[in-house]
Amino acid sequence: MPMLSADFVPFISAPEASICVGRITDKIELSAAGEGVESGRLEIEIINVLSSAELAEGDRILVPYERMRDFLTRKRNRFNHWNNLELERGKLLLVICRPIPESDLWQAGAADAVEAVDDSLVTDMKTCLAIEQIEPDDIKKIEQTRAALISQHHLVTYYALDCIGRRKLFPRRTGLDMLAGALDSPRLKPVDKTAMADPMADYLFEAEQAVEPVNTGIIATMAGALIKADDPEVKFAWVQQLGACIFDEFADDPKQDRVLQAALIKSVKDPAGEKFIQQLKALKKGVDKDDQEVVDNVLKAWLAAAKAD
Repeated sequence: MPMLSADFVPFISAPEASICVGRITDKIELSAAGEGVESGRLEIEIINVLSSAELAEGDRILVPYERMRDFLTRKRNRFNHWNNLELERGKLLLVICRPIPESDLWQAGAADAVEAVDDSLVTDMKTCLAIEQIEPDDIKKIEQTRAALISQHHLVTYYALDCIGRRKLFPRRTGLDMLAGALDSPRLKPVDKTAMADPMADYLFEAEQAVEPVNTGIIATMAGALIKADDPEVKFAWVQQLGACIFDEFADDPKQDRVLQAALIKSVKDPAGEKFIQQLKALKKGVDKDDQEVVDNVLKAWLAAAKAD
């Protein structure tokens, strides 16, 4: 049986997904569960529909669940979110689900407990769904995604990051500009700003293009964020993401790979190379021994680029 996720974001854009608030009206345990495992069906009454082509308020659905039977064991198996939820009659859940083919059951992809239909999590989901309805080429989509990045609401922010990164709804340059803008916002704490690095490194950075404006902008943005941060742990987080980019494979030939790496680093004009090198040297002294090697590798790459013709 698939595990339950606590992360709604990947499911929001699924065309077959139904997103609802439901009340648990019954829990039916099955006797065929394995040792130490509780398995069954939840009967859920739909009390508020946020998005669905199939469900309406008042409908009742059966949702399979599986979790560890022992309460303490559940705490050690939190990766399956069923282990974290109170599955008692009367409890409310915000749930994203879809019908299981050739059955009368519904598969829950993600769910979490809420206190009421106007719970803050429900409100945040409505914000995400409102943005989802806007076409990607509509300027309002860009404006609202940009606002979502600095919303200080976890679900809304990570929905926006998913739009820019994994889903690539916007041109790379536009996505980078939105992320860079969020990094300049005083609304976000420095530690929260590190989340902006994930879509940059994982989706917007394209090693096969090596030295080109967006790749250069990504390296410059990360380096600038590192310099602006005060906390060594935050600085180190930026070093890790920088390393993921500059140590990607730019060419099959090792020599050419190093040439392109150096060219990419040298293409960054702000922050200046020497200023960034001094930041890395200072950071190396302030991190744990295990982390010093990571910083040192990035430092060596910048030093090599400074010496390259």
